[in-house]
Amino acid sequence: MKAKTKITTPTFLFRSFLKRPGGIVLLGVIGLLAAGQLVFDAYAAHRLDQPATQTVVTNLMISAVEGLVRPVPVDASTGQMQLASLHLKWPVSARFTGQILYSNTGGQDQTAELQLTSRPIMNAAKSKLWAVQTYATAAQNNRAVFNQVPNLQACTRGIQVFFTPQTELAPQWQDHGSVHLADGRTLYFYTESTCRQDLSPLLGYLKQAQSYE
Repeated sequence: MKAKTKITTPTFLFRSFLKRPGGIVLLGVIGLLAAGQLVFDAYAAHRLDQPATQTVVTNLMISAVEGLVRPVPVDASTGQMQLASLHLKWPVSARFTGQILYSNTGGQDQTAELQLTSRPIMNAAKSKLWAVQTYATAAQNNRAVFNQVPNLQACTRGIQVFFTPQTELAPQWQDHGSVHLADGRTLYFYTESTCRQDLSPLLGYLKQAQSYE
């Protein structure tokens, strides 16, 4: 005689769960957690769609990148911009003197990486961030603002200078050749296509770099 096959249905499992000690309480807790998450998600979405909140977020993102760079010092006697730690200087320029910002991310040895941008380039990238926040609809605003973040970050890095050639480049990196210095070092220049500002004038100026003792 064949044993009867016990059919287990979702309804049967649900009823069995409720009959277990604490089953109803546990189900209630799960329901409260799910409802709470829905309420939180709705609240977060509502808050992020508020103009005041969006302005705070945009200001925070801009402040974060601005904190990564500082002005290249200008020598008071010559008017030339100089980076003493790397023994590099650039000629006086009506367009660029006092406008170059840098971040030295790799130390002071031969593997040092130097990132150079300018105030106008960063200001243009920041303006795009503010523009999309101002003109995008509430539903599009957050996505539009965050879509501009890679442009702002890449423009903050600007021209990236290495003392050794880079052989493994990410797809967005572009090689702009090299410059040999009088002290025997070579500077290798790279940019990122993610920055949608015109970096060509800045690149041309930075390639006038000279070494000094």
